[in-house]
Amino acid sequence: MVICLTFIVENGLSIEGKYYVSYCRYSIWLMRMFCHECGTHLFSKMFKPESYYANTVLFEKSKIVFLVTQFYVGCNPLHYNLIEKTAFFTEQHILNT
Repeated sequence: MVICLTFIVENGLSIEGKYYVSYCRYSIWLMRMFCHECGTHLFSKMFKPESYYANTVLFEKSKIVFLVTQFYVGCNPLHYNLIEKTAFFTEQHILNT
């Protein structure tokens, strides 16, 4: 099955193919969106400050300019070893801001 989602991040987030997206609010500060057909994590929305964090595998390589921030809720996955030096946030850091 192929599901076509188009993300447009400009003054917010616009999604074509929304009928495939299921929402799950995890906390007072974060909501995560998943494909309700296959369960793939698509993106997260932080409420304050309002910002979106998309799963980078959803974008074509040529459209990703650079990675700015990475954050993990729970723990840092051992299989991630990113070359880019970015700001690194944990759940506690986000709760404290």
